[in-house]
Amino acid sequence: MRVKELYLHLAEACERKAGVTDLPNKKAGMLAAAAVWRRLANAVRPSEGPGSNILADEVAVMEDLAARSFPASSISGSKD
Repeated sequence: MRVKELYLHLAEACERKAGVTDLPNKKAGMLAAAAVWRRLANAVRPSEGPGSNILADEVAVMEDLAARSFPASSISGSKD
């Protein structure tokens, strides 16, 4: 399986999981993960081989995650 196909497979798996969960936070998290996998898949260039620009992909993912900042309480499940 090529890298792009793997990323798309992972995005689809996240979307399937999001479709069967009743927990809104879990659904939102799975859909956010799927969006990141799809962005990575779209960032893969056909002419790129094993030495692709992984750093640029990692920066794009970090920017996506930063744009979707979640409060720590929603991640840990603690209630203050």
